[in-house]
Amino acid sequence: MKRLELAIIAGVTGIIIAIIKHEFGMRLGSIPVMILYAIVFFVLYNIRRIPLFFKSKNTIEKESSESKRATAQHKLQHGIKLMAEGKNQEAKTEFEKIIRLYPNSEEAKLAKDYLSQLPDKQPAPIEFDCPQCRKPIKAPPEHAGAEGECPHCNTPVTIHTTPS
Repeated sequence: MKRLELAIIAGVTGIIIAIIKHEFGMRLGSIPVMILYAIVFFVLYNIRRIPLFFKSKNTIEKESSESKRATAQHKLQHGIKLMAEGKNQEAKTEFEKIIRLYPNSEEAKLAKDYLSQLPDKQPAPIEFDCPQCRKPIKAPPEHAGAEGECPHCNTPVTIHTTPS
């Protein structure tokens, strides 16, 4: 606190003490006056903080709620993006996280709707044998028709279009 603020509070405290003594005709000794002065000074010093405390508490709760909602919305958008990219397992994990962390939110309701649109199971991987070494190769269905290498012998292979 700045010196000027302290000086003002001290001056106002002195004025309040003088008014109390005058109004109530108090003939107090130096000790009770010092105690009264300390109490009034303490109240004046801290009274400006009381409304800020309550305002801060309400503001914190509001900001916390808004922050949680923004986080849930971000996670929902991320889940939708994963779903559009065909990363269904990752999207499912994201939607389940929203439902678990924000159960009563609008975002949780939307996440449940998106979860119901996801296929229950991942498509089966494409399995085929390498034409060179005859060892089995597995590839995700989205890589069907792509060129690659056998992980065992590094022979170039074309991934079949259907699981075998």
